[in-house]
Amino acid sequence: MNKFYKKILGMVLSLLFLMPLPIMANEKNLQEVNIDSLQKSNVEDSQEIKSTDIETSNVNQENVQDPNVLYQKGVESGSIDSSNVNQENVQDPNVLYQKGVESGSIDSSEVSQENWQDQEKDLRENYNTAIAQGILKDISYNKWLELNNYGQFPKMNSELFDEIVIKPSSRRQKRSTSNNIPILSGDILITNSTSSYGVAGHAAIANGNGYVLDMPGYGDLNDNNRQSSASNWLSYYKKGWIKIYRLKNRDLARQVGRYADRHYYSTNGSATKNIHIPYRLSPHLYDMSTAYCSKLVYCAYWYGTGSLPVMKRTSGYVTPRGLVDCFTSAYMPSRIS
Repeated sequence: MNKFYKKILGMVLSLLFLMPLPIMANEKNLQEVNIDSLQKSNVEDSQEIKSTDIETSNVNQENVQDPNVLYQKGVESGSIDSSNVNQENVQDPNVLYQKGVESGSIDSSEVSQENWQDQEKDLRENYNTAIAQGILKDISYNKWLELNNYGQFPKMNSELFDEIVIKPSSRRQKRSTSNNIPILSGDILITNSTSSYGVAGHAAIANGNGYVLDMPGYGDLNDNNRQSSASNWLSYYKKGWIKIYRLKNRDLARQVGRYADRHYYSTNGSATKNIHIPYRLSPHLYDMSTAYCSKLVYCAYWYGTGSLPVMKRTSGYVTPRGLVDCFTSAYMPSRIS
């Protein structure tokens, strides 16, 4: 075979040898495409699964905003005791209103659910502010509402009390009807015209005929106890309801008024103040190194009546609307106007 034919034969054999390579390359590319397609499919499936998970999460998140749904689920699972529902439903004003009605604090014939919800907004703001400022500690909103009688004046037993009140006065009235009300030593005055520092309402005690002693909760909080004339005090709080509670035992009432004057304003009973009490909302009820409005009144009666069983011993906080309930039935004060 000459060189020419050998060269031709070599070229043919080379072509025959190289022909399978493109086929193998195509098979490799096909495998790569199939693998990529599979990976993409897996990613899409994964995204679909995650999307489903997110949608389920959204449903749960919507439910979590509903305290009634959460409460019901908690009861069904056994993690919540249905006999203790206060804290679980604390965010639901409708539930809180019903609990106030059931406890007797709210009279549904006088205070509608809609009206109470308006009141509750102010109460909640008061509580939240006191919590944020560190004034209130370790007390739930629901418990705080109970202590403040759900923002309502306490109900009186008509057999034990005379129920006469001072109605709010408008700005147009030049003279308030409260100017005709004599304030006697030992009288307890409660109003709903102000709320602050974690206390709903305000309380004061008459430390003499025609004079009122209180802790206003504004001004100089490090020296907050003040004495006012009864007419000025009543005029200042005339925009709200004012209720006056008077002990039937007038000698004992005068004794308490004098005690309050000598221990919480002036040691010698003069018009010059020489006792200075800081305003603090503290659960240490019997420590008068600091005080708030209703604590001052409670301690005046607790210490000022000596060994007589006038006041019930309690602990923690005493609120303006809870003061009257601290008296024993034998010494329950009458409400007058």
